Amino acid sequence: MEEINRPQSLKEIAAERIREAIVEGRLKMGESLSENFLAQNLQVSKTPIREALSLLNMEGLVNIVPQKGTFVFSMEKPEIIELCELRFALESLALRYSHERNREPFLKDLERLFKLMRKNQKKENQMKYLELDDQFHKSFFNHCENRYMKDTYRMINARVAALRNYISGEVETQPQQSHEQHESILEALKKNNIDECMKILENHIINWLKKVDIHPAYADKNN
Repeated sequence: MEEINRPQSLKEIAAERIREAIVEGRLKMGESLSENFLAQNLQVSKTPIREALSLLNMEGLVNIVPQKGTFVFSMEKPEIIELCELRFALESLALRYSHERNREPFLKDLERLFKLMRKNQKKENQMKYLELDDQFHKSFFNHCENRYMKDTYRMINARVAALRNYISGEVETQPQQSHEQHESILEALKKNNIDECMKILENHIINWLKKVDIHPAYADKNN
């Protein structure tokens, strides 16, 4: 039996547009969301907007607070640390599986993305670079042959991407350092040095935390 291809519902389209606006930083973390404004902006009624916000609430991208309204998600220091701990746990294992199960297509995909990232390091191409950065890490899951890991990562990926873009917009970033770390990951994989690759990935995520003045995830979360 062939899969039935159905068009996206208004709810799904609205959720996709709002999700993109959050990830790209056009809707700021903690910002109050008006159903009327969103409906007017997207040229739909309030019903699909309300349904879209409910869907995004399940994804953790918005917070619906009774009697107060709906807000773009925001994260305190302990939450960011926990998110990064989960990110490293998932990415490190997915990377290992992709290398073991689909080494050649995995490396080819990473090489392609790395070359595109190198072409987009200039400040005026920052959003494109960040999008490619996101794709680089997603590729760990595209080749790992574990749909449950892939689905779990999909649940947190939008928050990871939104936080990455927020950090890049709020603090002085060093795309060159980020690019060198991605290159080091790729080179370690080519040499089949998985242990070294794990260390580089771990440091990559720790450095990301340091950009918002957060100590590595393995320290006291209350400090």
